[in-house]
Amino acid sequence: MKKKRKWKKKKIKLSKKDYEGFTYGPFKVERFGRYLKYSTDWKPGEHKKYIEHVKSKRPELKKDIDAKIQELLKIIEENDPFELLSTVSYKNCFVDPEEYRESTHEGRECYVEYALSMILGHDNPGFGKHVSKPKFRGIWAI
Repeated sequence: MKKKRKWKKKKIKLSKKDYEGFTYGPFKVERFGRYLKYSTDWKPGEHKKYIEHVKSKRPELKKDIDAKIQELLKIIEENDPFELLSTVSYKNCFVDPEEYRESTHEGRECYVEYALSMILGHDNPGFGKHVSKPKFRGIWAI
């Protein structure tokens, strides 16, 4: 009979700068050097309660999203979509290359892509209708 080999785990020495961790509710994320560890601290039955809560809020969330989509479609219909798209692009895509850091950039390219898909999917965009400043502010509120 062969002997089973026991592998010893190498103990890695970590300095304080190689460790980061944060907790959000029952979720915990830790970084050890280049490795990430995700864990949760759900009590028995807690996850099922959370799933039920999410399911109960789903119709309300869908109504809210649908209302925002209708509001955005109305803005597209009443204004020139090229002006709207240029504003969304300017705020989310263009940055100073000398100061740009991906980790701190607040712009979202997906907003531009979504706006473009909404404009292209609209039957009657308002070409030639200039956008007022309050309308621009309305877009950011959505």
